Amino acid sequence: MLIIDSHNAEINEKKVFNLHLRNSMLLRDVFDADLVTLPSHLQDKDYTKVVFVHAAAYSKSSHFIDYILNLDNPELWYVCNDYNLGEPDSLWALAKKYDMPFNVIANHNKEHSKITKKYVNEWHVCNLNSLCFEYIDPPSFNQVSTFFATSSDYRKDIVYYGAWRKGREKYFKKYFDRNFPVSTSRKNTKKFTNQGVHALWCDRLNWYGTMNTLFDYKSSLYIEDEKTHEWYSHLANRYYEALTYSIPSYFDKSCIITLEKAGIRDDIPDRFIVNSIEELKNRLSENDNFDLSVLKKKAMQEKYDTIEFIRNLLC
Repeated sequence: MLIIDSHNAEINEKKVFNLHLRNSMLLRDVFDADLVTLPSHLQDKDYTKVVFVHAAAYSKSSHFIDYILNLDNPELWYVCNDYNLGEPDSLWALAKKYDMPFNVIANHNKEHSKITKKYVNEWHVCNLNSLCFEYIDPPSFNQVSTFFATSSDYRKDIVYYGAWRKGREKYFKKYFDRNFPVSTSRKNTKKFTNQGVHALWCDRLNWYGTMNTLFDYKSSLYIEDEKTHEWYSHLANRYYEALTYSIPSYFDKSCIITLEKAGIRDDIPDRFIVNSIEELKNRLSENDNFDLSVLKKKAMQEKYDTIEFIRNLLC
């Protein structure tokens, strides 16, 4: 099996920021597959399955077309965990120009996706986001709490991290002020500020094991695209990432339907469901005694189930 990720650069296994690349590496290890991100990585092998993970504007996956055309009629697969993404350019070209349709493994239903449906043979839905969950022992912390503390001696109370998304503008404006920590890339800060959204901008999180800078925060804010209130796409990566590092999430009230469909609403104390920045501030001191063990057990089971689901499709 060959896995092609849209990373479009050499892989530094100790410094992997992109979640899709981390998922590709997991699938590589689980299925004993070959993973490539650049055409120069390709080997002289006759693969029976080629799996594309993620699609991005910066991806140069079209460079892989000639290589795939020289394989002996391989099965083509696309792993996609965002309804906003279409298919990689090479898959589109292989399907349109060379009559090579592909199969999709996604965390959302077919009708909600931007993928070109007429080129898809099979569509399978599973919880891809759960793949990023791990059991990691957190370090011991000084539990002194100050709201949005800036001293390096204390953990800050909360963070939101991620890129600008058009469908979340309403919630960005609801919670962010110039004191709310938001971790994002520098190019993304302009997308926020151009829409009148201002925050306490922080560098991108470092994901390196126990040096993970998510540990600098006591909790995470969870909001979602307005469309996913109705278009269930499983809980987002940020939920599983925060849970991995024993960081509880505060959920905007609009996410309740998603929590119910995910089967964890009854496991989330009501104090972690908020509907305003004032309510959130008042509740930040209440997260120290949240036992996350039940949620972690469920997340790990979801991850195992997802791996087995994919194994039954690809092996």
